This record gives sequence, structure tokens and C-alpha cells, in this order.
Amino acid sequence: MDSYTDKQLAARILETGKEPLLIIGGPGTRKSTLLAERANSIIQKSLAEPRNIQVLSFNNASVRDLKEKFDDYKVPEAVKISTVHSLAYRIVLQNFAQTGWNTELNITDEMDDKLILHDSRYEGLALNEIYMNLADLRSLNEAKEYYKFKKFYNGFNFYEITRKAIRLLKSNKKIRNKYLEEIDFLIVDEYQDLNRADQKFIELLTEENDGLTICGDDDQSIYCFRYAFPDGIREKYNSRKFQIVNLEFSYRCPDFIVKIANYIRSKMSDSIPKVLKGIPSERKGLIISLPSSTETRNKEAEWVAEKIIEEKNEYLSRKSLGEKYKILVLASEEDVYRDLMEILSEKVVDFRTKRTKILNQNLTRRIYSALKFIEQPNNNLALRWVLHGLATSTDYNAVITKALEQNLSLWETVNQSEDKKIKLICYDLLSIDKGDKPPEILEKLLKIFNIERNNGQAVNRLFEIAEGMTTIKNFIEKIESQNLESEEYTDDSQTRKGFTVELMTIHSAKGLTADVVFIMGLENGIFPKDIQGNYTEEELRLFYVTLTRTRSKLYMSFVRSRHGRLARGEYIRTQSKFINIIQELPDSCKYLDFVQC
Repeated sequence: MDSYTDKQLAARILETGKEPLLIIGGPGTRKSTLLAERANSIIQKSLAEPRNIQVLSFNNASVRDLKEKFDDYKVPEAVKISTVHSLAYRIVLQNFAQTGWNTELNITDEMDDKLILHDSRYEGLALNEIYMNLADLRSLNEAKEYYKFKKFYNGFNFYEITRKAIRLLKSNKKIRNKYLEEIDFLIVDEYQDLNRADQKFIELLTEENDGLTICGDDDQSIYCFRYAFPDGIREKYNSRKFQIVNLEFSYRCPDFIVKIANYIRSKMSDSIPKVLKGIPSERKGLIISLPSSTETRNKEAEWVAEKIIEEKNEYLSRKSLGEKYKILVLASEEDVYRDLMEILSEKVVDFRTKRTKILNQNLTRRIYSALKFIEQPNNNLALRWVLHGLATSTDYNAVITKALEQNLSLWETVNQSEDKKIKLICYDLLSIDKGDKPPEILEKLLKIFNIERNNGQAVNRLFEIAEGMTTIKNFIEKIESQNLESEEYTDDSQTRKGFTVELMTIHSAKGLTADVVFIMGLENGIFPKDIQGNYTEEELRLFYVTLTRTRSKLYMSFVRSRHGRLARGEYIRTQSKFINIIQELPDSCKYLDFVQC
């Protein structure tokens, strides 16, 4: 593999014109910075107008990071930055007459789709198999009964919306040409996080990859549960159709992390050849083996809490308190650090975690659906959620079947039923004045559903969102926006502080960095999940991603005995196979210390 200086690699990216370009960039290799510089270079060379450059990424968090980076580098605002799914949705909306769908479309999530699948009584494919077929662009002819109900509820998820956009582009040359003319340069970040359908959609937005820049890292492909695999970017690498720039230097990770990460990479099969270089450092990582975690005392959580307090005291002793210092505590599942949250709270150490999406709770989903029903009485899916869980004698399947057979809305059918309780709730909802302020509407909904104002965090979150909203439509849109936001935290004020502590699952940490990283629960049976230590390729990549969040210090911990739910019947624990692997690294003692307490 040819070796270039960092400046030479950056120059190759900026000098590239409309030729297809593939940028392979490991953790901390300034990928987003180089994409911003590339956009500016395209504009400065008059290769395209800003409005004709489209930048895409995987999720809202990565899009927000790109926007911040592009702002920092003063890339014109006319350059469009969005998720793949939002662009697909825009194309569907702009060509809605050709979709065959009804207006007032509901964008569904997994909870919606499970309800629709239940109502359809379709017993063929499971929901995850339907999703997989959508992501892989396979046929869904056998799921016709399910899709009859999807059409009745006028609800389609982003897999289906992307698939519809693909069909529009493939079947209608005029539509495709419109977007080919609109997009001169297409820049795609985090390509390894996209599934086959996403990749096909991108392919149709260019002519023979003309003007296409792809950026990503197959070793950081960790979303197999969303049907995104590293094969896509590897195929592009091996296609000989792209000019390839392989970024080598990590501006984030100290040398000891990079040495470990490169060794982990060597255990991956079919990985794109690359060697990451890190920042010179005298530091080492620490692996600590702790005695036990029981239902009454968790020594792993206690040890991590003590180290966090040490780090905080050290930070407070420094004169430059204005500098930001971040600690990240990661685990493969939330239960691993649940006791730590209690200990930190007792010791008055502020921290924040990612909180549950607002519509993942039945109470908030019912209130949200009631708002939509008030706004759109013929919204079948909204009314179905309002009715969900109501204790009545009504056979909902019979009501829904009647609505389908007679081509009626669900509300029209319910209104014809003899169930006075359901009709009374619906009448009460429709009697609410849509012109009322959202907090007032929310108070009335709580009364209708007999929910106490102090019911808990879910209700409080709704009132937080309602404040400042002027219309019911704004309120609905804000709830939807927050539900799509993958970076919502329990305490946003933490971001404004110099010293911050964040606790989250490993998957949630993608794209984040911290001065100090703790990885808890490194035991067989937790991470990796297999009690014998057998691991999947994705779990190995996930461990690689976890290690490389580190800017300075790394601590890895496990217990030798565990009781409670996480034990899963295996009380005697063994250190993770991933620890075994890094201990096999030649001269591992130069990069890691091992301590047993």
C-alpha cells in the first residue's frame, strides 16, 4: 500500500473533479473536515453552484455534525445537507401523484408497524423479515395482506419511502433526469452505515457515479440490525471505478489506542487494507478485574465512580477550568451501568444519558395520536392508537374489517358502532378547540384519558415541548422532530459545562469522542453476548469503534462474579474474549496495564 503524507492525501481529495472518489477514513482522520474543504474547493473552482451540491449522511446526529463542520469552514448555506431518508422523502413528496399513496401520509416506526401487522393478522413473514426484504430490495409479494392494511392506515416507514423513491427514479426517466440536473456533486458520508436500498437510491442520483464522493470506513460498520453491512463500501473499493484516498492519521487517538485498534483490525476478515497512525503518547490503557457485582453491591460500578470523582477533582484543581473535559462511560447494554447512575447521583456527580424516544412510551404515543386525530379526524392510524389499550367490549378487528370493506374511515365506522364509551372519548377529543394553546389542549387530553398531571417524566416532557408552541400543528411537528432526534439527552445543560460525564450504550457512542473512556461489563455473556466468548464480526467491529472514542485515557473493566439479571444464570464470569485478543498483542505490556482487585 502506497504511503502519503497527510497533506498529500488532502490535496488529492481537493484536486479531484467529477471523477468518482472514495475516501476511506478511520476514526479521527478528519473526514468531515475534508468533506467541507472538498465542497468549498468544488465551488471555488466553479465546478458547481452551491445549490447543486448535495451532501448525505446516515442519521440526524451525523447530519448535525456535518452542518456544524461546514459552518466552521464557511461552506455556503445553499449546499444541501440531509439524511438519505429525508432526501428520499422529499423526492416522494415532490412526485406524490405518481406514488399511488394517499395524502396526509403517516411516517411509521416499528411500534406502528407492529400494530398494523397485528391488525392485518398476516402470519407469513415476521416484521424484521419484512424490513430485511425492504432493505435488500427483495420481493414482498407474499405480504399483500399486510400492505392492504398499510394502505388503509396510510402509514409507511423509511424503508418503504426509500423503496418508493427508487421506483420513481427507475421507472420515470423524466423524474430521474430532474434530479440528475439538480445534483452536480453528491457527497455521501458514513457510507458503511447504509443498506442496499440506500445505496441503490444514491446510485440512481448520479450517472455512472459522475460527481460522486463516498466517504466511510468498513471497520466501523456496526448497524447490521438495521441491515447495513460493510460489503457495500468494500465492493466500491474493489470495483476499480473510484479514485481511492486512504486516510492514515488519527488526530483523535493516542498511539497506544491505535496500536490496539490496528491489532483488532487484523482479526477482521475482508477488511479494506489500511494502517492507522496515532498521536505519540506515553499513556497506557488499563484493564481492571474486580471481584463481584451483586444485587446489593456492585464493585465495578463503585470503582468506576471513584475514578470519575478522581478525574473531576483533578480537573477542578487545574487553573484552566474553562476547558472542556469529557468522560464517556460505555457498555453493551444499559443495565451494566445502571448501578453507577445511582452511585453518581448519591455522590452528587452530574451526568447525562440518552433518554428513551418520546413516542416509545404508550402514554405519550396515545396523547400524540389524539392530537393528530383532533387535527385530522380521518387519520385511521391516529385513531387506532387512541383506541389501543382501551378496555371495551368492541371487536376492533370487526370494526377495521368493516371500514376496509365499505371504504370508510375508521372514525366513520366507530361512529356507527354501538360502543358508547369509544364514541364519547372521540366526541370529547373532537370537541377540543384546535385554536387553543398546546398546553391547554394537553391539560384537556389528560382529563379525557384520566391521566394525572404529575404522572411522571413522560407527561413532563410533553409539557416541556408544548411550552412555546402556538398551534396544535406546531406541537405535533415538534413531537415528531424530537422523536427522530437520536441525540436527545436527559440534561442538555451538561453540554455547556466544562466537565461532563455521559453514560450510554456502545451503539449510541458512534461519532462521539471523549478525554476519558470507560468500557464496563467486558465479560463473555455480555460483550460479546456468547457466554463461551464466541463473537460475531460486527461485535468485533463494535469493540474497535468503542476503543477509538478515546482521546487520552482508557479504562476497561469486568467482574469475576455476577449476580442478578445480567448474570443470566452464569455467576462465575470470565473476561471478554476481546480482552484476550488485545492481551495477545506483541508487547501488549507497552500499551496496557492489567490490575486485579
